[in-house]
Amino acid sequence: MLYRLNFLLACGALAGIALYLLARYLIYAPLAAVLPESGSYLAGGLLLICLMLTVLIVAAVQGRLEALRLGRADTMRPLGIAGQAMIAIGHLVALFSAHRLLQGLGEQWAGVLGLVFLLYLGGTAAAFTDMRRSAT
Repeated sequence: MLYRLNFLLACGALAGIALYLLARYLIYAPLAAVLPESGSYLAGGLLLICLMLTVLIVAAVQGRLEALRLGRADTMRPLGIAGQAMIAIGHLVALFSAHRLLQGLGEQWAGVLGLVFLLYLGGTAAAFTDMRRSAT
């Protein structure tokens, strides 16, 4: 059960980070340059859209997981263990960077966010590959 929850949390965080980066740098920045007075309304709308899309993506992933036979922790292969370890490290880095950001010490936020994104991407890919192999 923890295997599935960890995987779904990583998928949700991965989707949220990807949508944030997309909205922040490809949609918000050009529109805020053209319409600077409506920037806060635009940012709020984009945040709500990103949250709704993240929920939809996690629901779709969970629907796909129902078709796969998920292994228990005692039957996990090394690839699944590596994927879960990468996801756990991504959780720790995200918590540490969020703590530093709330303290006002997070100047390198984009770099840390990219690192968390890569850890989640690698972990979910490894865990999903392991689940697919164990399902066949």
